[in-house]
Amino acid sequence: QTFITELTRIQDSAQHQFEEFKRSKATQQLKVRKCADVCLSKQIKLDIGGTLFKTTEETLLSQKDTFFTAMLSGSWEPDPDTGAYFIDRNADKFGSILEYLRNGEV
Repeated sequence: QTFITELTRIQDSAQHQFEEFKRSKATQQLKVRKCADVCLSKQIKLDIGGTLFKTTEETLLSQKDTFFTAMLSGSWEPDPDTGAYFIDRNADKFGSILEYLRNGEV
């Protein structure tokens, strides 16, 4: 009886570890897919008050009806020499804005 109980405990533990592994693997696959989507997305250069930032179109359009939605609608053109969109604002705060657009939190 003790042997059977121990085998059952080991089997339950192995099953639990296998389920955890499957969940972890699925999470990792989602992260890889998201990373691949971002890597394949069109890169955008932004000149914010003289500081150059690079990001993706996907990041800038992650929130609906924003300044960036209007900017990338075709109304604006990037500078022909640098390829960057110029925005006359303080660059010190812009990293936080990009972080929010990327992750939904600052």
